[in-house]
Amino acid sequence: SGCQKLEDSGLRAVARSCRGLTNLDITRCPLLTDEALVFLCPRLTKLKTLNMYADSQFTDKGFIAIALLPHLELIDACGCGKVSSKTMIRIAESCPNLTSMNLSWCIQLDDQAVAAIAKHCTRLQLLSLFGLRGVTDKCLDSLAAPGGCSKTLHTLDVHGCCNIRGQSEGALLQRFPHLTCFTVHS
Repeated sequence: SGCQKLEDSGLRAVARSCRGLTNLDITRCPLLTDEALVFLCPRLTKLKTLNMYADSQFTDKGFIAIALLPHLELIDACGCGKVSSKTMIRIAESCPNLTSMNLSWCIQLDDQAVAAIAKHCTRLQLLSLFGLRGVTDKCLDSLAAPGGCSKTLHTLDVHGCCNIRGQSEGALLQRFPHLTCFTVHS
């Protein structure tokens, strides 16, 4: 985390020599490129945790490789504003073990991405969508739908999602029975 001088070559060396790695934190590593993720993900398939907070340089070209991590449980992609809904849908379809997703400030994501997350990530406990203007009340409908993650979700952050409106605490608790923390735009 915060390795300002870490380049793709350094991450490639980690991927070559630490194939059993389960946790990786590449937060605030601005010199890493999409090529690092493309090289890394097929080699570190045992990863359970991937922190890439504030790595705004990554695009769909790199993000799509995350779909190759079948054991992934936690992803922190806060501030990765270049990832599209199409790519996030593919990640949700391929990573059903996700329990924690911080997608704050992934500004290209919309209701379709959240619908895929709700449908495929049925163990999801924490979801942060802070600052996503492309999501609406429809994303809450998807998250609350039977067969999805409504029974496991306990933390939902939609603060700054200005198109989510009119959700009373009582209504939310009915839709999400295990919700213990909910932050909404005010």
